[in-house]
Amino acid sequence: MEQNPQLKNQALIQKAQSLKQLKQYAEAITSLQRIPLFFLTDSTRSVVHFEKALCYYLNGDFTLTEFELRQLKEQQNAHYAAKHDILLALSLNEQLKWDDAKDILRSTITKSNFSNSQKDSLALALEELYTQANRPKLKKENTLFWISFIPGAGIAYAGKPLEGAFNFTLNATALGLGVLGIFNGYYITGYAGGAIILEKFYFGGRRRGEYLLKQTNYNRTRKFNQKVQGLALEL
Repeated sequence: MEQNPQLKNQALIQKAQSLKQLKQYAEAITSLQRIPLFFLTDSTRSVVHFEKALCYYLNGDFTLTEFELRQLKEQQNAHYAAKHDILLALSLNEQLKWDDAKDILRSTITKSNFSNSQKDSLALALEELYTQANRPKLKKENTLFWISFIPGAGIAYAGKPLEGAFNFTLNATALGLGVLGIFNGYYITGYAGGAIILEKFYFGGRRRGEYLLKQTNYNRTRKFNQKVQGLALEL
């Protein structure tokens, strides 16, 4: 006997929620994707979209989080609530769309049931949080690319000046050994030894700079986003 579609959908939602609790977000999303959205009631569709969006967010897929919530909002679903906008703002924040995130959070505060004094306090905290002075100062990949032609400079730019200076010293030493070998008549040894060491330190230093830049930007963004999450929890 064929299973009741509503019961099947509820079972899939509950399975996804259980998988989410186990931090198996990809599996939870797969379970939710099996639910046909077209035939759902507004309330159930709202639950499915939110659960998918939340699992995408927890799985680090912030673009898909935004997509799910935008879909729900565009449908003018009567069950679209503040929690949806808060999650949407957090996903935008993770994508560095800070102005859009700020606008949504400001609107959420305005629509909330808080007292006027609480709204004013939260709005003030929001404005302060998103000032240019408080937003993360991110390193630019294009700047890193050009500055990395100077040995060690990319590492220094990415946030490790002492390591950058050390890398510069290693490159200079390798170059010096090569030149010294050639000067003393050891042409092949001097060229090969110096070139091999120089290539390792030079290109290794460039790769290290790229890694450090991503790490620095991630840490700065993470710190800022955690502050926004703290404010969002108050809503």
